[in-house]
Amino acid sequence: MSSTTKDLYIKAKGLRNSAGITSVAAIASLITGAVLKKQNKSGSWAFFIAGIGLNIWSVHLRKHSSEILRRTIWQRNTEILFGAIP
Repeated sequence: MSSTTKDLYIKAKGLRNSAGITSVAAIASLITGAVLKKQNKSGSWAFFIAGIGLNIWSVHLRKHSSEILRRTIWQRNTEILFGAIP
C-alpha cells in the first residue's frame, strides 16, 4: 500500500470517528434540551438548535469520510491492477 493510499485511509477513518463523536454530542444536546423543557427551565431551545446543528455537521463529516474512503479504494485498486505497488 502506498503512502498516499494509507494517508487517505487514515484521514477517512479520522473523519468517521469525528462524525461519530459529533453524533453522540448531538444526541446528548437534544436529550438535555428535552429534559430542560420538561422542567420548564430556560435554555432548552438553545440545546435543541445545537443538537440539530451538530447532527447536520455529523452527516457532513460522514459523507466526506465516505467520499475519501471511496477514493482510497479506487487508488488501491489502481495500484493492484497496474502493479504500481505490491
